[in-house]
Amino acid sequence: MVLNLEPCATVTITVTASPENQVTLSSGGGVPSPSLALTFTPQDWNVPQTVTVRAVDDGVVEGSSSPQASVSLAHAASGGGYDGAAVDAVSVAVTDNDLPQVVVAESGNSTAVDEASTAYDTYTIHLGREPFDDVTVTVTVGDGQTLVEVEAGGAGTGVGSSAILVFTPSDWDVAQTIRVHPVNDDVVEGQHTGLISHAATGGGYDGCAIDDVTVAVADNDAGGVTIVESEDRTQVAEGGAGGPALDTYQVLLTMQPSGDVTITAAPSADLTVDNGSAGNTLVFTPVNWNLPQTITVAAVDDGEAEGLHTGTVSHTAAGGGYTGASVGTVTVFITDNDPGVVVTESGGATAVREGGLTDTYIIALSTQPAGTVTVTVTPDGQLTVDCGTGPGSPGVAGQVTFTTSDWSDPRTITVAAADDLTVEGVHAGVVTHSASSGDPDYDAIAAPPVNVTITDNDSEAPPYEPPPPAPEPGPEPATGVRVVDPARDTTLRFAELGLTIHFPAGFVAVEPGDEIRVSARAAGPPDPVTLEGTHRTAGGNFELTVVRYRAGTTTSVYEFARTVTAVVDLRATAPRGVVADKIGLYVWEAGSLGPPSWVYVHSGYDSGSGRLIARLAHASRFAALVATRTFDDIQTHWARQEIEVLTGRKVIQGVAPWAFAPGDLVTRAQFCALLVRALGLEVSTSGTTPFADVPATAWYAPEVRTAWEAGLATGSTGASFAPNRAITRQEIAVFLSRALEVTGFAVNLTSGDVAELLAPFSDAGLVPGWARGPFAQVLAQGIVRGRTSTTLAPGGTATRAEAAVMLKRLMARTMDVAATATGVLQVSDVGGRHFELIVAGQVAGDRVLGGQVYTLLVDPGNTALLADLEARVGATVTLAGTVRPEAITIYQRGVPFVVYAVIG
Repeated sequence: MVLNLEPCATVTITVTASPENQVTLSSGGGVPSPSLALTFTPQDWNVPQTVTVRAVDDGVVEGSSSPQASVSLAHAASGGGYDGAAVDAVSVAVTDNDLPQVVVAESGNSTAVDEASTAYDTYTIHLGREPFDDVTVTVTVGDGQTLVEVEAGGAGTGVGSSAILVFTPSDWDVAQTIRVHPVNDDVVEGQHTGLISHAATGGGYDGCAIDDVTVAVADNDAGGVTIVESEDRTQVAEGGAGGPALDTYQVLLTMQPSGDVTITAAPSADLTVDNGSAGNTLVFTPVNWNLPQTITVAAVDDGEAEGLHTGTVSHTAAGGGYTGASVGTVTVFITDNDPGVVVTESGGATAVREGGLTDTYIIALSTQPAGTVTVTVTPDGQLTVDCGTGPGSPGVAGQVTFTTSDWSDPRTITVAAADDLTVEGVHAGVVTHSASSGDPDYDAIAAPPVNVTITDNDSEAPPYEPPPPAPEPGPEPATGVRVVDPARDTTLRFAELGLTIHFPAGFVAVEPGDEIRVSARAAGPPDPVTLEGTHRTAGGNFELTVVRYRAGTTTSVYEFARTVTAVVDLRATAPRGVVADKIGLYVWEAGSLGPPSWVYVHSGYDSGSGRLIARLAHASRFAALVATRTFDDIQTHWARQEIEVLTGRKVIQGVAPWAFAPGDLVTRAQFCALLVRALGLEVSTSGTTPFADVPATAWYAPEVRTAWEAGLATGSTGASFAPNRAITRQEIAVFLSRALEVTGFAVNLTSGDVAELLAPFSDAGLVPGWARGPFAQVLAQGIVRGRTSTTLAPGGTATRAEAAVMLKRLMARTMDVAATATGVLQVSDVGGRHFELIVAGQVAGDRVLGGQVYTLLVDPGNTALLADLEARVGATVTLAGTVRPEAITIYQRGVPFVVYAVIG
């Protein structure tokens, strides 16, 4: 800067910057300052002076568009005749070196939410550099997976798809919190992610790059596939003879998928399928997912005489969140068009024992005949056959007849060994078949024989059988009428019947002066007709009667106020080699919804001791029976034993006389009915329920009402029960957990216990809050297990076979009664040395008077407990353990008690 004319005196030029604090000024090596004064004298007026302008490095984000990015330097002259002289301003462009930065900090370095929960996660945002003005940060959810809100003062400010944060130059470094909430949609997505983006404006932050937040979202929508069969079953006929050549069923998804889902139908060798385009796949999109698609089924005309048989169509799902989802199997009933006599052996083989075990097989026709067909069943001299009219003689033939109207009903043949005196060891017999008919297709048609394995009961030297121990002396006869004081626990033994019954105090209500009389007598074996071809007798037939005698009149007591325990000795009558769970006690009972029948009583059989123990709810006629029912399609199935046991107990039924369809899915209504039967609940006579979608006339309505009244069942949503929807594993867990609560077998679990029980499973996070406790309960008690060792598949469906296994475990668990008992510890030598606990009473002959006796069962490997008990003989002790009816004791003196510890 220089003057253009000599001044008359000193001239001062003052330089100032606007806006302030953005630059410093200096001249001639002076100290930089916000303003500067230059002096020109008459001697140096024409010597230029240099003004040095420097930017202030202030740490404030100003950018190129802020007012601070352009500084104006103004000049004012005074003195030497220059007062008021005009001096041009200088414009200075300031380039900022402070880059904008927005800091996003996720709690725990991640953000995760669960659709099944109302819980939210949080992260914080603050600026990394001071702005020159207010900065607005917009938080945006673009994919609809989450909702966000600003947290202020510990509270939310309202959720939405976006949120606004404002940072000022005074609070730019104060973190502000964003809450992230899940969107509980109805789309099947599995474990998926949501994206939250951010944008900043103002204060020099326009266009600033800000990190996105990726949110891990746990889905609570289980991909289910519904299969709807026309008329509830699929049936085709080979070549269209005797039935439809084609049948159809429909497939649809239960929830919207996140992408395309492919369902592949895989028929068994005797079937073909068609999706309408000569294929076997169906594709569902997020748009058409709820529109049913059709599969057409046809039978392969194979030229083999198979009779009425079944095939299956299995399914797999892939894509759209449905990969690995459980899809039901369609069981197809196939009518044969090849005439023939079909023989099906139970279990695939026939084996009998002389003087004991019998076996069965069925005979059926493969096609409808034009006239009556008579099949003659001829055993050899080693065997007898019963064709439904009673046992025959060795070598004597029987007959079964099929008409044009009942030809499709299989006929059951019971085979027994002739009990001769010949020592033969294991040997063979054969039953042959011949057919006669006015229908030329069936007259003299070949029929396969049945080869029978026979176990002998004769030996050169019969094994020594020690005589049974003599009954203990006592004042009561072996059978007859006993007087029982219902105010005290009493155990009665009816020696001639092999029957011991424990009556707990209060098992019947009485008034002063009442006398309770109990009697038990032998009953004849069940009429074979009443066994319906599904059971055979195992002995133990007795009739229990309880009467109240009051002022010269007697009244029968039917219902017991408390459960009575019966122990039945079956050593002489129970068949050998039978799965113990197939032997049970049954009561002859008038059905509330049907004719009288043999009904399973909750019981357990110990093959080692040969004793059956049962819980009796009322007096009646009882019989020990062996379940014999099986099905063609479970012979190699992993759940065969459980299916046969529950079929024998009449908890579950087949879909046809020869088929169980183990792979079919179970609906909510079906599982509800199965649970009611498994618990032995008396089915309501009313079908009225609080659920709008359960018609009172539906077959399952009485069972649903029974379950609702018992506290086992609630709706799916509100007043809806969704009876025909396939039940999920998490819903099964809730049903079974409530069953444990209702029966008193639930265990107390803390929140820590629940977390620990679910921790081994990678998909535990998918278990909704309402099912976490129940799932942990049934896992803890071994009733439900993981679908694999590391997964629960809580939203997956369950098959008929899986339901049978879980209900079998429930029935076994509810035979346990946790208990503590205090009494005098003693040692008994009756039946072998063992410990007994006498509780507030004494043993007198064949009775326990005024108290209870427990036969103590102790793990022989628990030497410390055994030593502790030995040291306390004769003392009063308190024991903790479990009353275990299935752990039958051979001592017969008391209720079995498995001792876990001495606690007092």
